[in-house]
Amino acid sequence: MVFRIGGLATGMDTDSLVKQMLQAYQTPIDKVKQQKQLIEWKRDDYRAVNTKVLAFRDAAFDMKLKGAYTTKKAESENEQAVKVSATNQAIEGVYTIKVKELATSATLTSSAIGKKNNQAKMSELGVTDPTSITLSGDKGSVTVMIKPTDTISDVMGNINNKTRLTGVNASYDASLDRFYFTNPATGEAAKFELKSTNADLLGNVFKLSGSAVSTVKGETITTTVKFDSVLLPVISAELTKDKSIDTQFFRITRDGKDYDFSIKADTSIGNLIDQINGSELGKTGVSAYLNGDGKLAFFNADQSKQLEFAEVSESTTQDEIKILEQLGLQNASGTNVFTKTSDQDYTKLETKGKDAVIEYNGIEAKYATNSFVVNGLNVTAKKVTTDAVSVSISGDTDAIYDKIKSFVDKYNTLVDDITAKTSEARDRDYTPLTDEQKEAMSEEQIKAWEAKAKSGMLRRDDVLRNALSSFRNSLASVVGGMTGSELKQLTQIGITTGSSYTENGKLSINEETLRKAIAERPEEVAAMFTVDDGNAKADAGDGFAVRLHQKATELIDKLKSIAGTTDMTYSQYDQGKLLSDIDERIERLKDRMEDAEDRYYAQFTAMERYINQLNQQSNWLSQQLGGSTQSS
Repeated sequence: MVFRIGGLATGMDTDSLVKQMLQAYQTPIDKVKQQKQLIEWKRDDYRAVNTKVLAFRDAAFDMKLKGAYTTKKAESENEQAVKVSATNQAIEGVYTIKVKELATSATLTSSAIGKKNNQAKMSELGVTDPTSITLSGDKGSVTVMIKPTDTISDVMGNINNKTRLTGVNASYDASLDRFYFTNPATGEAAKFELKSTNADLLGNVFKLSGSAVSTVKGETITTTVKFDSVLLPVISAELTKDKSIDTQFFRITRDGKDYDFSIKADTSIGNLIDQINGSELGKTGVSAYLNGDGKLAFFNADQSKQLEFAEVSESTTQDEIKILEQLGLQNASGTNVFTKTSDQDYTKLETKGKDAVIEYNGIEAKYATNSFVVNGLNVTAKKVTTDAVSVSISGDTDAIYDKIKSFVDKYNTLVDDITAKTSEARDRDYTPLTDEQKEAMSEEQIKAWEAKAKSGMLRRDDVLRNALSSFRNSLASVVGGMTGSELKQLTQIGITTGSSYTENGKLSINEETLRKAIAERPEEVAAMFTVDDGNAKADAGDGFAVRLHQKATELIDKLKSIAGTTDMTYSQYDQGKLLSDIDERIERLKDRMEDAEDRYYAQFTAMERYINQLNQQSNWLSQQLGGSTQSS
């Protein structure tokens, strides 16, 4: 920034004088800026209209789909037993549904345990030493340790903490004094199994009837490394030593199939256990856990399918990190050090849900849940029925009418919005404010002024008026090429154009006529909106929704070429190119004003210098003349 100090010799306010002299240069800049503002306001109005046209085009797209006119409704004579709703694929008619069985969850319920207290210790139920229970569900398997000092609440919490890995929930109701084990999913595929090497746990402790000794032997593999908890200890902090070593893999092979589990620098023993239990390996009945000594253990429900352990490395550096050693499966020389307890007898108790069994028109079918789809009909079975329930499917006249009416309303709203813009008065007494004018006004005054200055930007706009005209013509024309259909004009189904010119082509609906057409000729009504002859150059063979969708697209493209969008540059649309030219003009005018400013200041500086010299000469002469007078 240049600092100038003027008027020292003349006493003139140089800055004010220069500012007044530059006004002749500022005025053209202000006028060009006002032109720019008008273009920006008009561009913004175009864009606002385009947003509304886009919304209408989306509505037209929905209405040119046949699915909009095939809505069906279904009614059940007994909603308390069979609830129904129809999809568009449902076939109209009357059908019967008989519910023979409802789908149920897999559930186990104990007999009374004699405590009625969820804080009772497991030792009170007969647990004398640490033991375990293995839960295998459709998601995986987990083994949960049970100590004599645990309360019933503790055990239920430990089981439910692993529900995400098994799909099995456990609860104890103190008032009923019973345990409940459930898989929330329904159907025969929803099953789970409880297992324990403690012969008394399922039957005598949990009071679950029906447990039996497995016909196959199990085995437990126990490692040698003790972990303090499942959360904190990482398996291999060495993975952080070399950033190139990202992941090591722990492999378990069972029955010839490999299962790999990733181990990173932050993988805890608990993370690894969860990976194993929630994997496909877990679904086979293999579970990993920390035993009562804090050592990693594996329970394999079928010892004939042996478990083998390995580590998978992708580099030589990774080979130096001994995962098996750190898990306690091998020693430093690579020899297995885990212990294996084989030929284990264990009791197990398996349960599964039931499928829903129905008869649809006398044909039996099964479903995993009580909500299912049959022959295009959404069915919810609520209770078993002795007799078949009658279900009727018919066209949903109300829904189709509402869709057409909503579309007509959206069209009329668009017509109103565009008409309001093209007929809005332009008040030319209000021009865009200059920066200087804004400085002298309050924010409220500026807002009120600009509201009037912005009005009428699109008054009598040819692009918009022509678009409305094309919309009206599309709706007035007959739909050609529909053989076998008597409905070819909107007036035939009760949709007419307003007779008054003030309505600007808005549509009105005779509800009775439209409903009758939908009820009696639903396919013909749908064709009037959806037929498409595939000829992009003409719309005579297109339905009304297809026509309006195309006309809206043409208008969108036209407005986009004129006013662009927020993500387009000036060079990509017409008004942007004008704005770019105006910006260049403004820069040239500013350069011209700056040159004039420099010139004026230079002239004033020169004048100051000359006047200062004259003042100095005047002072010298005065001094000389004063000396001569004294001498005489």
